[in-house]
Amino acid sequence: DDNVVYPFGYGLSYTTFEKEVKFITDKMDKDGTIEADVTVTNTGNVAGKEVVQLYYSAPYTEGEIEKSHVNLGAFEKTDIIQPGMSQTVRISMKVRDMASYDYNDANVNGISGYELDDGEYTVYIGGNSHVWAEEGAAKKTYELEDEVYYDKDAKTGTVVENRFDYMSEYF
Repeated sequence: DDNVVYPFGYGLSYTTFEKEVKFITDKMDKDGTIEADVTVTNTGNVAGKEVVQLYYSAPYTEGEIEKSHVNLGAFEKTDIIQPGMSQTVRISMKVRDMASYDYNDANVNGISGYELDDGEYTVYIGGNSHVWAEEGAAKKTYELEDEVYYDKDAKTGTVVENRFDYMSEYF
């Protein structure tokens, strides 16, 4: 009764799969992409599809920018894989997508907007959101030495700014 039985991303299948992960990205770059090749092998007796999921954990300092412990960054679905056969999929996520929105300058750096805190970012490849807790989980840790701030939207070039600073729970 105390444990999560079906975490986010959990799925049922009539077959079983094994994953072999090869992280392509060696270093985290603020304008880069985190990539991994995942070879999925059907170890069961019937054909099936599998969803390869990439999760990440960002550094958190109490009292600063609020963020979840683990976040879904990307996912890829295989084609139908026959028993004993394998398929390799490339899963990728932009580093920028790991940024948190600091609307009230919680980390007191004079900036309100999208930021990547300095520290360790861990990327996990697995089958659900609890992959971070699995012993032997496929993971890679990246170190970001300096805080990164994104002042413009990647697609539109619009300046990122708070638009309703004057709002409160009373107004």
